[in-house]
Amino acid sequence: MAGKGAVAARERARLAKVKRYADQAKREQRIEDTVTEFYLAADAYEAALAAMTTARAAMAAHVETLIGDLKEPVAGVAVLCDLTAAQVRALRKEATTAGADTATVDTETSPGQELDSSETTTPDEPEPGGSQIEDGAAGERDGDETGAGSEQKRAS
Repeated sequence: MAGKGAVAARERARLAKVKRYADQAKREQRIEDTVTEFYLAADAYEAALAAMTTARAAMAAHVETLIGDLKEPVAGVAVLCDLTAAQVRALRKEATTAGADTATVDTETSPGQELDSSETTTPDEPEPGGSQIEDGAAGERDGDETGAGSEQKRAS
């Protein structure tokens, strides 16, 4: 009879092992599916960044056309494009900088030679709705207290 108990125990152990391997296989499949979805999302993110960069360059080129070729004032472009004047200036700067970078690349590389991406620089993008000029003015306002203190010392 001890033989029958050992056989039943071995059968139960084998079934537990099969169940464990099935659970592990399900887990591994979920991991693979999740990582696959991650890479699909990462590819979509990279494509969106490329599209954003292309769209921003197009916006900058159109702003440059409005100001440079069509002689529209910055304030007029701001109204027409629903932007702040600072955003218009930043886009125009990007357009003119991009144009200068292209001219530089053309003169620095011979036909068939590629430019190393580490040799080029891109301007930092200003935050939407603000500019470095506006931020500087805010900094001056914050410093008014210090300036007032200096004036009081001079008056004494």
